[in-house]
Amino acid sequence: MPNGAHLFFAPISPVTGKDARAQFKLCKKRCDQYGLDFLSTYVVGMREMHHIASIIYDRGDPDCKRRAHALLRDLVSDAAKVGYGEYRTHLITQDQVMNTYNWNGGALLKFNESIKDALDPNGIMAPGRCGIWPRGYRGRGWEMKSVDDSSTGEDGVKSKSSL
Repeated sequence: MPNGAHLFFAPISPVTGKDARAQFKLCKKRCDQYGLDFLSTYVVGMREMHHIASIIYDRGDPDCKRRAHALLRDLVSDAAKVGYGEYRTHLITQDQVMNTYNWNGGALLKFNESIKDALDPNGIMAPGRCGIWPRGYRGRGWEMKSVDDSSTGEDGVKSKSSL
């Protein structure tokens, strides 16, 4: 592919043929829908299977890039609906993936935010990494929640003294 680039969709599942086929079918259906190819690899661990699906696209073609990003977002949503969680993801879907781990009112995110605020109160170390934003950034539009991959913040993060 000219100007070739890739995104990874990487759900984790039990080590079963049923899960491998289900994930393959899910990826194949969505890739066909968006008109994109993917390469699929399964890595089997002791208790889990990592499905690594590469979404290949032309980074020089804005429409192809848009379709690839939309495809990735749909795959994350589709997988979460049937119980597959991501074990790694692209920066553009970190917030989306964190929000798929929504058991007990988002207990995991709340726990991670508490640790983030205690260890990094000024939000210096990797703000937003893995969908975990420091207190001064939360809800200010820095999250990547839409297909256009841009934040929607109006005035960014205010200084500590103005919080």
